[in-house]
Amino acid sequence: MNNAKLGRFLYGKILVVIILTALGIWVSWYGYQLFSDTQKSGEIIPEASIIASGIEVTPEISAEDLRKGWYYGTFTQKKLGTPADWIYQDAGRSSCWHMMVVRCGINQVPAATEM
Repeated sequence: MNNAKLGRFLYGKILVVIILTALGIWVSWYGYQLFSDTQKSGEIIPEASIIASGIEVTPEISAEDLRKGWYYGTFTQKKLGTPADWIYQDAGRSSCWHMMVVRCGINQVPAATEM
């Protein structure tokens, strides 16, 4: 191989590496943008934004869940019949859906005077 052919060969290889690196960076950025909006840790997400995102729902909410005012579940595990004023709170393995005035893990709805 003469120097001109070797130069073109190496230039082609370097160009491929640069293109693949740029593509990998773009895919990583796009994936982050795609999933970061739905996975913000600790953020309370109102029901309207969940309905707009077309999230799947799970089985119907139980009378016990309604009595407690909360139930464990991820962002995509909203039960059918969950009241419209309930909100989602992302807390990792302790993520839950709950009434605004109730904390997840507490088994009592506050008295009407506390609301």
